Amino acid sequence: MLIDCKKVLSLIFLSPSNMTFSEKDQIYLKSKKLSQKEVETQLEQLHQGTQMLHIKRPATVDDGIVRLSGEEQFYYVNLFDRVANGMEILRFTPASGAASRMFKHLMDPENPKNKALVDEFISRIGDFAFSDLIIKSSDKQRVISQVLSEEGLNYEQLPKALIHFHRYDDHIRTAFEEQFVEASNYALQQAQLNFHFTISEDHQPEYDRTWSSIKPLLEKMLGCNITVNYSYQHSSTDTVSISTDGKLVRQESGEILLRPGGHGALISNLNQLEADIVFMKNIDNVAREEYHEEVMQYKKVLAGYLIEYREQVYEILSWCETGFMTDKQKEIVRDFTLKHLGVDLKNASVDKINKLYDRPIRVCGMVRNEGKAGGGPFWVDYKGMESLQIVEAAQFDDSQKELLEKSTHFNPVDIICSVRDHHGKKYNLHDYIDQSAYFIADKSYQGQEIKVLERPGLWNGGMAHWNTIFIEVPVETFFPVKTVNDLLQVAHSGI
Repeated sequence: MLIDCKKVLSLIFLSPSNMTFSEKDQIYLKSKKLSQKEVETQLEQLHQGTQMLHIKRPATVDDGIVRLSGEEQFYYVNLFDRVANGMEILRFTPASGAASRMFKHLMDPENPKNKALVDEFISRIGDFAFSDLIIKSSDKQRVISQVLSEEGLNYEQLPKALIHFHRYDDHIRTAFEEQFVEASNYALQQAQLNFHFTISEDHQPEYDRTWSSIKPLLEKMLGCNITVNYSYQHSSTDTVSISTDGKLVRQESGEILLRPGGHGALISNLNQLEADIVFMKNIDNVAREEYHEEVMQYKKVLAGYLIEYREQVYEILSWCETGFMTDKQKEIVRDFTLKHLGVDLKNASVDKINKLYDRPIRVCGMVRNEGKAGGGPFWVDYKGMESLQIVEAAQFDDSQKELLEKSTHFNPVDIICSVRDHHGKKYNLHDYIDQSAYFIADKSYQGQEIKVLERPGLWNGGMAHWNTIFIEVPVETFFPVKTVNDLLQVAHSGI
C-alpha cells in the first residue's frame, strides 16, 4: 500500500499538539465557555476519525428486548396509575429542529427527483391542516410561496414544533400544542403537568407567542396547570471542524468556526433538570387525538416497568451500602442481573455490584423494523462486558453491516428515564457518557468540504453507561414527520 507522505506530515504538523492558539482565539473560546484543552481534544478526535463500536449482535425479543403479555401490560399500567400522582414527572422534548428539512423538496420543485413528492403535495394541499390558512390556488409556485415565504406562513423559517400538524372540526393544532394534549392522557391524576423543550434561542419569541395564546384554553380543556420551560443548546457544547487537509476551519473574520455539537449536546440540558421520572420523545412523533389513548397505554407500560425495576435496584443498592451480602441476596442479585442486563455476576464483589447498579436507568420502547430510519438496539462489548445500546448506522464499519441488516427493531425515541439515586440525589449525567462514541460528518462550508465533530448522540453514546431496558412497543405508537408529505398519513390527516 502506498503512503501519502506529504499528507501524513501535514497531519502531524497540524495535530493539536503542534497547533498554537492566538490570544484572540483564547478570548473567543472563553466567550463561548470552551477551554483550549477541550478544543484540542476535539481536534484529536477529528484526526482519529469515528471510533467503531464492538457490536456483538442485534438485540431481539428474548435476547435483550422484552415482549410483554397483555396481562403484564395491564399490570404495569395499573402500577403507574397507583404511584404516579406522588411523583415529580417531567416531559423532555428536543424541539430545536428547523422545519426547513420538512420542506426540502418544495424548495427545489423543478428537480425531477422531487416531482412525485411535489405533485402529491399540490394535489392534496387541502388535506393539510395548514391549508386553512392559505388562499387556494391552482398555481403551484403560488401555493408553495404561501406556505414557505415570510409573506405567507413562513414555515421555511419556523421550528418543526410550530408547524400546524392536525385539523379538527373547529380548530387546528401545531405539533407543540398536540404534545400537551397527548401528555394529559397519561397524567390524568396530576394537577400539574411539567414540560421542558430544548429550542433554538432565535425561536424563543415564536414559542412565547404561541404558548401565551394557547395556555388558557389548554389548561381549561385539560383541567390542570401546565408549566413550560425552555433551554438552549449551550455554546460550551459547540464543536470545531477541520478541512480535508487537516486544518482548523475558521470564519472569514478569522475566528474559529464553531458549530452546534448535535443532539448529544442536549445531555447537558437534561443534566440541569430535576424529576423522579423523565419522559423523552421527539417533537414530531405525535398523532391526532384519537390515537392518544393507545399511545398513553404504552407510555404507562414503559413507566410502570421502570418504576418496578428501579425499586428492585434501590433495594440492591441498600444491601450494598452495608458492605456485605448474604448468599441468598447474592443469588437474588445474580438472577435479577442475568434477566435484565444479561450480565453474570457469579462471585462478584459487593463493590462490583454497587458500581453496576449505581447509575441512571432508561427504559426504551423498541418498534419492529419496517424500513424506518433510526438507530437500533444492539448488544455491544465495552471492555469485556456486554451491554444494551442504541446504535446508529454510522457506527457500523463494513465488517459489521451484516449485523445491521439482521436487526429486527429500531429506536423510535420513546424513552423513560430515572436520573436519581436511591437517596434521591441526581446523578451527574456527564459521568455516564462514552466520550469515544462521537460522530464525524462531512459537510460543506463556503464551498469547501469540511469534517465536523458531533458529540456522542443523546440516546447513543450520551447514555452509553446507563442501565438500559428495551421493551417492544407496537408501530402504531410511532408517527414521525420527516417530510411535510408525512402529514398526509391517516394518523395526521384523519383521511
